[in-house]
Amino acid sequence: MKPKLIDRYIAKTVLSAIALVTLMLAGLQVFIYL
Repeated sequence: MKPKLIDRYIAKTVLSAIALVTLMLAGLQVFIYL
């Protein structure tokens, strides 16, 4: 594997993890405010 491919894979994983956490936090806030 080329280093660039590994970096891209790590970036995608980090971005998806951040998106998941953001969605969870948003859902939690909606759940609290209901």
